[in-house]
Amino acid sequence: MITRELYERGPRHLPRFFNAILFSVNVGFASISLLFLFFPRLFSGLITDFSNKLFDLSRGQFATEAIIYWTAALLSASVLWTIHALLWRTTAISFLLHSAAGFIALCTPMAVWLCVSTENGGHMGTRFLVGAIELPMALAFAFLFQNGKIHFGPLIGTTLLAAHSLLWFWILGTMWVTTYEGPTGAVLGFMAGVAWGAHVEADAFLRYLRGTDLPICF
Repeated sequence: MITRELYERGPRHLPRFFNAILFSVNVGFASISLLFLFFPRLFSGLITDFSNKLFDLSRGQFATEAIIYWTAALLSASVLWTIHALLWRTTAISFLLHSAAGFIALCTPMAVWLCVSTENGGHMGTRFLVGAIELPMALAFAFLFQNGKIHFGPLIGTTLLAAHSLLWFWILGTMWVTTYEGPTGAVLGFMAGVAWGAHVEADAFLRYLRGTDLPICF
């Protein structure tokens, strides 16, 4: 039996904690990917090809480009997480983590794709049109979920987020790149979305507990 007092003494901040971490990592990797795309000389001219493999199979060691990318992305994520930690109880951070983080996770693949396509002079193509139809639907469901209008069970919610991430991985492109266009983006976007959903659910549960004196039984 879990009462309001027991829940509020327990790990009620864990969903928000993981949401903040995964939001920071997801945005950190996406932002560094865009920097690699638009400002390759920031990295001392070492980044010359976005199609370098994560592992250089011919030498059996990490490619230089992968080391630079992952180091920069993790540093960026650390900075974002530090900002969250310093401003943890502010209204702005609360709004970001509860009301915006999920929408950012859903939109990030499209933003990266648009920047990559624009830089490379590519056309939209059928894949992007499919994504352009799916994304507004995903955002509409996320808005209804965030406002408590609809509820997804863990299995259904996780499946929908996985399908969204796989669709945009199919649109973005390839297995063997170090940047957000590779499997890194799909995995991080999915994990960030799941963490956001858990945070929203935990907040709704806490509000329910605070609104009643009855114990909640499991």
